[in-house]
Amino acid sequence: MDEGRFDFVLGMNQGALGSEEFQKPRGIRELLDRNLQHDYDQYTGGLPCESGKKKAGRWHRDVNSLFDDQKVDVALPPWYFTMLVPLCPIHSENGPTEFSPGSHKKELDGLPSEPHDQVVSARADVGDAVLFNGKILHRGGEKREDGARHVIYVVFKKCWYTDEHMQLI
Repeated sequence: MDEGRFDFVLGMNQGALGSEEFQKPRGIRELLDRNLQHDYDQYTGGLPCESGKKKAGRWHRDVNSLFDDQKVDVALPPWYFTMLVPLCPIHSENGPTEFSPGSHKKELDGLPSEPHDQVVSARADVGDAVLFNGKILHRGGEKREDGARHVIYVVFKKCWYTDEHMQLI
């Protein structure tokens, strides 16, 4: 995790955050059912970012290579999605998540420090949800204002896929 940004999952699948209504609102559920179809599960976590100005995070994918072969990884249908739910308005000054469009379909020689293509920022209000394929390159944007920025995330993944967070639950 980058400086000033944290990630936690312990206890996040309990209570209101663990409810089907929160984790899979109707529109999101329809997209997941169409793309993941069946045999998928989810877990919830928090991404608080403390007060203060912060550099942009590092570019990354949320998934690990399945076969150590990027040609295979990008050719496979989606098996992992992340939904971000902001707990405060996310705008250009407080570091919205940035995406490199189309990067989920590209092989990469390592992860670039800066994508060569355009970058899209996900601005969102409380109550919005941002859903994306775990193969897309993304990062936390630069925080140019003082003040905390907090986001809850829900990962939806095929049951056969395990990542480092699942080992903590």
